[in-house]
Amino acid sequence: MDDTSRALRALRNSVLEASAIKGLIEKREAAEPAMRRVIDQSVEHNWDVLRGIARQWEDHADFRHEFKHHAWELDHHHAAAQA
Repeated sequence: MDDTSRALRALRNSVLEASAIKGLIEKREAAEPAMRRVIDQSVEHNWDVLRGIARQWEDHADFRHEFKHHAWELDHHHAAAQA
């Protein structure tokens, strides 16, 4: 794994951890649809911030297209990569 990938994965995990600290991620499964949307929006907002950071490396040789994916696309791509 290249340095850019490591840095961006670490930042994504930081966002997920920040959400977990607030207890959002754990509550998502049992949450009512309105609260689930709030949780999803929170994670998406934080991921958008990180995507903005990632764009600084867009011209770097190690930049990968998946760094531009939306938060809701990540789980799909992660599951496909593990299969």
